[in-house]
Amino acid sequence: MKSVQEIVAIYSARSQASDGIKSRMRNLRDYYNGDVIVPLPELNADEQSAVANLLAQGLDQTAMRIASTRPDVFCPPTDPTKKRSRDNAAIRRKAIFGWWENSRMDLQIAKRARQLIGYSTTITQLRFNPAKGVPEWHSRDPLTSYPATLLGVDDMRPRDVVFAYERPLGYLRSMYPETARMFQGDSGAGEDQAIEMIEYVDGEEQVLIAMRGPVKTGLFGTSPNSDENIVVELERVANPLGECPVVCAERISL
Repeated sequence: MKSVQEIVAIYSARSQASDGIKSRMRNLRDYYNGDVIVPLPELNADEQSAVANLLAQGLDQTAMRIASTRPDVFCPPTDPTKKRSRDNAAIRRKAIFGWWENSRMDLQIAKRARQLIGYSTTITQLRFNPAKGVPEWHSRDPLTSYPATLLGVDDMRPRDVVFAYERPLGYLRSMYPETARMFQGDSGAGEDQAIEMIEYVDGEEQVLIAMRGPVKTGLFGTSPNSDENIVVELERVANPLGECPVVCAERISL
């Protein structure tokens, strides 16, 4: 079991080491979304520029070609000579296709194809849904994912992964009301105040941590903790699979 301090240290080290790669990925994301302003000095101020986003078109077309072919599942019968064994194999195959349908695997594959073409990496996490009693596939954002170093092209399952993203304070108030009071301060922050969430996943456990750095604004009033980091462990769940339920795929440029 890793302590909260160890997990935060792992996240900080990996975040600094991958800062250049993440910066290029964010730059590509901005170009894909059309958030980058293209300077056209020959146009007047009241004229609207018409620039084709060739990057988005090329990326989408290549990704759609990849996602157009869905993988198939084959469940061999334990005894091919017996009809009951063949029927059970067919049931297992249909059950897996049902899991895929529940996870909207068609959308997952399309999303992963775009990430693989644009970012050269995709990250998928397998979770168990206790309400439905089925496993679910979740395509995670490579920009907020920090996996352990992979050992080679064939190694697609890291020993652990750190996910870092933001959630509003209103989310903490609804899910973890006791912890939200620690981030609220004396005056009470707004519902949209961003709190950094750190999610650690390995073969033994999954840990969720909320973190906030020193606050220098008036949002938190005169809280005595406003000049200190606040790091709180929200949840710690043992991993029943016994192995890291995260798969990373990377495209290697030759």
